[in-house]
Amino acid sequence: MKKLFAFVILILLASCMSPDVEKYAEIDKSQKTITVPPGSSVLKGPLKKILKENGWKMYVYSGPSVTEGTIGQRTRLSNYKTFKSRYYLYVAYRYYDICVVPYSRYGDYEIVMVDNKNGAEIFTIAGKGCFKDAVESFEKQIKG
Repeated sequence: MKKLFAFVILILLASCMSPDVEKYAEIDKSQKTITVPPGSSVLKGPLKKILKENGWKMYVYSGPSVTEGTIGQRTRLSNYKTFKSRYYLYVAYRYYDICVVPYSRYGDYEIVMVDNKNGAEIFTIAGKGCFKDAVESFEKQIKG
């Protein structure tokens, strides 16, 4: 009986964890292009599925790195990446276990969308808990 009670409390506590979402700017819906990380494991696959279902064009490769500069009395060189997309998606996670209800991975995560036009963050989603909650928060941000 004590084990059942502890199990129920654990499930209730795990379900109460929610992602920390910070929104800094609006997404320009007329330019739905984004550079995404390669692969489809754990968080990346579900996030890419949401982008595809909402009409986003995805790129995996950001483009070449460019070095420009001037030669003169003082040489000044600048190195920067080029992008084919308006936005960039950064995804980091570390999982420890699975969530019981609903079935999902459990761990730490951070999802960040950056505007390549001006370098500003559009939104961040970070937390510790079931990854399904992070995916749902991402979908809300993409849909507006």
